[in-house]
Amino acid sequence: MTKAHDPFEFLIDFKKFMRKIHLKEFFASDTASTAEGPTNCTGLRKPSTFYPPSQSFSPESLVFEKRVIAEIKALESKPSKLFHNLSNLELQALDSLSKNSQIVIKKADKGGGIVVLNRTDYITECERQLSDIHYYRPLTMDPTPELIGLVSDKVSKAKDREWISKQEADFLINKKPSIPTFYILPKVHKTLVNPPGRPIVAGINSVLEPLSTFADHYLKGFVQKMSSYLKDSRDVINSHENLAFDPNTQLLLGFDIISLYTNIPQQASLEAIEEILLGRTDKDPVPTSFILWCVELALKRNYFEFNGRIFQQTEGTAMGATMAPSVANLYVETFEKSNIYSNLNPYNNNIVKWSRYIDDILVIWRGTLTEANNFFNWLNNRNPHLQFTMTSSNELTNFLDLTIFASNGVLKIKPYHKPTDKNSLLEYSSHHIKHLRDNLPFGQFLRLKRNSSTKETYEAEADTLAKKLRQRGYPKKLVQKAAKRAFNNNREALLEPKPVKPKDDRIVCVSTFSNQSFDITNIIKKNWKIFQSSSPTMNMPIFAYKKSTTIGNRVSNSKLKSIPIQEPRLTTLWGLPEPTGHYPCGSCGVCKLTSVTKNIDVGLSKLWTQKNLTNCNTEFVVYLITCKCGLHYVGKTTRKAKVRIMEHRSCLKNRTENAPMVKHFNLLKHHYEDFKWTILLSLKGSNYATREKKLFTMEQKMIYTLQSDIRGLNDSVEWYNI
Repeated sequence: MTKAHDPFEFLIDFKKFMRKIHLKEFFASDTASTAEGPTNCTGLRKPSTFYPPSQSFSPESLVFEKRVIAEIKALESKPSKLFHNLSNLELQALDSLSKNSQIVIKKADKGGGIVVLNRTDYITECERQLSDIHYYRPLTMDPTPELIGLVSDKVSKAKDREWISKQEADFLINKKPSIPTFYILPKVHKTLVNPPGRPIVAGINSVLEPLSTFADHYLKGFVQKMSSYLKDSRDVINSHENLAFDPNTQLLLGFDIISLYTNIPQQASLEAIEEILLGRTDKDPVPTSFILWCVELALKRNYFEFNGRIFQQTEGTAMGATMAPSVANLYVETFEKSNIYSNLNPYNNNIVKWSRYIDDILVIWRGTLTEANNFFNWLNNRNPHLQFTMTSSNELTNFLDLTIFASNGVLKIKPYHKPTDKNSLLEYSSHHIKHLRDNLPFGQFLRLKRNSSTKETYEAEADTLAKKLRQRGYPKKLVQKAAKRAFNNNREALLEPKPVKPKDDRIVCVSTFSNQSFDITNIIKKNWKIFQSSSPTMNMPIFAYKKSTTIGNRVSNSKLKSIPIQEPRLTTLWGLPEPTGHYPCGSCGVCKLTSVTKNIDVGLSKLWTQKNLTNCNTEFVVYLITCKCGLHYVGKTTRKAKVRIMEHRSCLKNRTENAPMVKHFNLLKHHYEDFKWTILLSLKGSNYATREKKLFTMEQKMIYTLQSDIRGLNDSVEWYNI
């Protein structure tokens, strides 16, 4: 979706960019000191909040910042063109869909399609899965506070024993976590009527996700050493293409492990991982017991919220956790060692090659179909937690995004497209950087080149892809040029593992992509010469862009939307209901100081409209205090607004010198009640940490918008904490 330039959002990004410049200057000097204590072996750490002292700022950086901001403000004052890639009707339709709580919009489990479900049907399928007491159990209380305490205590002890560094300890302890969210991806490739769903737990910023990430640092190395390990499609091609294959005596078998993540037993997985970790030969100071504790807590105490209820997963691992693929892989490897690679396997002589990508298995089989079916039955009787499906053919099999087929006594490769695949290629008119859109066709053709054993296969696939790209609005010449360029690439080079790129020490300037991004980039480039004479090592930065709001962001969310409840309408002091605006509650000590209004004249030709209905008892608010001489102070509180306003009044009355506004009131000899206050906005939601963070951002935005740090009573905007 097309995004207009947002001055406040850009300044947040630019101030972070300036922080990187100041850090580079600071650590290039002799004033920087190295940290003492245990080495950070994992490289895991929370984003640093350290800001160099202002005396370390170079004159060049200060001049650069001042000039860039001045030129960008001049740019913002000029009218700019904004070409919308969606019509007003389309925008209205999206807005209607995003607000419709009677439907749920999700990505399809496979194929790249979008699925619109009836809310009732979606909840029914989720509750069907969650009602299975073998895998889930409902909780009566939120376990977050208990888990924060458990993690804090254990991690602090690990730091004291110098098993982990302070940086790693800070990373592992999340004191303001979010509750994970359960959702499903509809499997419409199986049925369009009441499709089953693939369960996912979104655990970003949860209390257990740092433990999962830490543990995975140690587990993933063992995954890569598995005998059956396949990394990706490139690995499949390199290990199978041109292998001898006789369709008269051999078969291509494909196995899929049914619901692997959900079905793996937690205790057995822990035992398998413990056995593997005990074989560590590295000199890492972290003992196996601590890694195993991280795995166990993240696995056995995994919890989440769905539709207002909290559940705990009692078996399996949550798809969505960082360590989930590693845990699943290592559990299956234990099964493979004791069954597939064991001398006790009666079908050892039949298995020419056994390869696996998580729960997808590719087998080259020597023998008859009857023998393969017998092996299939034998396999399904080895472990009740691992059940398999099987396909067989002496001609071809589909694996990942490849079709592996027999040709002239050897195996060849061609791209595979699932029947459910949609043309989900990025629209050329989409609001993305032009060079990204222009290079997308080449990347797609290059993938076809890599995945095609023969020239004929590539040309046929390229013709189909060209039609899809043209359907998505890509220029004909651009598509033709990309196809030819990809064809001329050396396929052997494409099948080589990607080399590790040398570390680039250039600073990265990251900003949200908007209609003025390139003008802003040019301003930064033009002024970068300020550094060239005094800091020749300060190379031109790399420019990167964050995506703005996408259609998917707008209509789909992992958390189930709640149905709006008709809340009791707040009333004014006079008992008259009002749809929006701020009014006194009529029963507190600061009602008389309330500015009763819906539209607030904030000066500088600005008018702020209060979109909520609030009173003195409203919580999670950004408020505005205006002294009698017209200067503004913007603040926030998560408590009832009247409590915070009473605190301000008390500080003014007692002349508490370090409190906001007191110096101004003392200087001009204002009475402590010489002010009016009102609420600018209020935030609703169920997650405290998320609301608190958003509230702080909105407070800082209002300070910037009202310029109450320049022409008012606030300190400067806290750019680096947003």
